[in-house]
Amino acid sequence: MDKVIIIETRFLILVFALMLDLLLGEKPFIRYHLYHPIVWIGWVINKVDKYAKSYAKYPYILFLMGVFLICVGGFFSFIVSYGVEYILASSVYGAYIFVSAIIVWILIAIKSLYEHVVQIEHDLQSNDLDKARQSLSKIVGRDTDNMSSSDVVRASLESLAESVNDAIIAPIFYYMLLGLGGIIFYKIVNTADSMIGKKTGYYRYFGKCAARVDDILNFVPSRLCFIVLYVIYAWRQRRISLAHMYCSWQDANKHESINAGYSEIGFAIILCVQLGGMRRYNNIPIDAVILNPSGRYELTYKDINRGLKLYQKFLILCFTLMLILIGFFMY
Repeated sequence: MDKVIIIETRFLILVFALMLDLLLGEKPFIRYHLYHPIVWIGWVINKVDKYAKSYAKYPYILFLMGVFLICVGGFFSFIVSYGVEYILASSVYGAYIFVSAIIVWILIAIKSLYEHVVQIEHDLQSNDLDKARQSLSKIVGRDTDNMSSSDVVRASLESLAESVNDAIIAPIFYYMLLGLGGIIFYKIVNTADSMIGKKTGYYRYFGKCAARVDDILNFVPSRLCFIVLYVIYAWRQRRISLAHMYCSWQDANKHESINAGYSEIGFAIILCVQLGGMRRYNNIPIDAVILNPSGRYELTYKDINRGLKLYQKFLILCFTLMLILIGFFMY
């Protein structure tokens, strides 16, 4: 198939998938009847993880098991991609469009991410801090039990900023670049990194491959997110300061993650707030780098609303730019 036709078809499928996501979101029948593919992926990783524990004293074996897990994920992605994009596309084109749109829809999370964060805003607006902490625990891995209202808002904004890349931009980037195989492989690696890509215990070896591959896959999308966010910032300021952009880029490099800091610093400078700082994982305090130290420290539920509006503007700008690039490439 001609490259231009491939890009046109993928863009058409992406549009259908985005329409499904915006209209339906993550409906209960997907989670409880068909089951979400991420649940399947997580189930497999969890099974391998339990088996890996028996080799906790053998670092090399653990590392090879982690490599094998990622390689199997790549092979599975190729099989699904080949089955849908080549076999189905060559026989029943309409079915290929439909099945591909369904797969892309359930692997992106535009509306569900928005709904999760909106729920936290509503809980805080109702002065129900305990419920807000519970709602937050669904989208972050850190301890939420003893968080203040300001900490809940900060964690919500950080999760929203990081998820902009992990749940939306990076999956779409790899779908447009590599097709179904790309988006499926990305989600497998990203899920594996969130489950086993840790630096404690035997995960230092078992999850090392997943963590490194995830870093590689997110390298370009995370920096694209920063550029788009900085365009929004420059538009608000009515000027572009390359010096300020460079300083913000350097601040992002200070983040413990080589990728997460880019979207977070973008949100921080646009909303004029501090992100990062102290948090707890399994009751262990972690002193993370503070992004945008000159920003406001005490946050309220209104800052979540501002963050969600920024989220909407960011997505609109991203899809507008993508449409322009695709139009330029085709014509």
